Amino acid sequence: MAETEVTFLTQGIKLETPKSGTYTAGDKVIGLVHFDPLRKDRVTEVDLSLYGSSDPDWDTDGDDSKSETGLLTLNITLYSGAPVVHKNFPFEFTFPALTNHAGPSHEWAPNHRFEHGYGHPLPPTWEGDFDRIRYRLTARIVSERRGTTTFTRKIKYTPSKNASTDSSWIGYTCTLFGFFRSARLNPTEGLEEMAASDTVTSNQVIFRFPKVLVSGEDLLGSISVRAPSSEQLKLWYLIVDINLKKGIRTLGNPAGQKPRPAYRPARLLCSFSPTILPNEQPTDLLTLCKSLCPVPPFYTFKTFNIYVAGYLQIKALFTSSSGKLYRLASSDVPVSIVGPPGFGNSMEGGKPRLTDKPFLIPQKK
Repeated sequence: MAETEVTFLTQGIKLETPKSGTYTAGDKVIGLVHFDPLRKDRVTEVDLSLYGSSDPDWDTDGDDSKSETGLLTLNITLYSGAPVVHKNFPFEFTFPALTNHAGPSHEWAPNHRFEHGYGHPLPPTWEGDFDRIRYRLTARIVSERRGTTTFTRKIKYTPSKNASTDSSWIGYTCTLFGFFRSARLNPTEGLEEMAASDTVTSNQVIFRFPKVLVSGEDLLGSISVRAPSSEQLKLWYLIVDINLKKGIRTLGNPAGQKPRPAYRPARLLCSFSPTILPNEQPTDLLTLCKSLCPVPPFYTFKTFNIYVAGYLQIKALFTSSSGKLYRLASSDVPVSIVGPPGFGNSMEGGKPRLTDKPFLIPQKK
């Protein structure tokens, strides 16, 4: 009986791609290297490598310092031995979670916005205006007729929530400013007809948010107020946006450029219903909101030469039982964003599928 072997229309690296099209740390990367030249050839070596790099100036003319830095290298030997006539060389490995020493590498000075040593979490696949983070698979095949043949394929990566994700919460306390003259409430443009001078009071509002937000999930959190027992505060509107800022540094500018927006701010929560807040008793934000959007697919990270940082921007207006108006003094809360649990490993139809459909051709002995 003739033997059969799976073949494909094209040569190269074939993957069982996740439904999301993206891998995350701990996912199984399963596939095969398909080598099928027109003339039969015998293979002696097959190697596979996973490589990641960050490049802050890949498309600029103003900096020729070659600041690309390797993030990850993983090498796997699929075959090495006597010449064989095989078309498919399967592989399976686990996607790493941390960077390891990979070339080219540079000595980066310590900077709190960036990483400067290996062993930090892998950043996600990223492509900005002039900066990018990419991961790729490369297969190297050595055969008798063709010598060395190389196939390359891009692969996407995104960090996701897992058991090691920081589940702690942060408290954010704001002092309120008071206005002794009436003002018209305009949540979109802010206060109108405000008093010429502000008076700082001892009234405070305390927000609590998770340190790590999960893409696709609702914003969790609480709000509480701290005011004299003689006053009762009413919340008139509350708006929570998320804003991401990006920064890069190169060997020619090691201190880093001034942070700039990475995306347009996205609205997460909006409430316009007047609500009396009990003094020093937390109130769940989900019970206040009238408009709620899940956390968008933005991801925060930092590596040697690129970072994206997330901030919650809060706007709120209160009135007191004594007839005064209060607004927040500041409104930036640093947060991180990751993908949902199991973001990468949900396969189409509940089981792995190759992205390139194979067909069978009888092979003679």
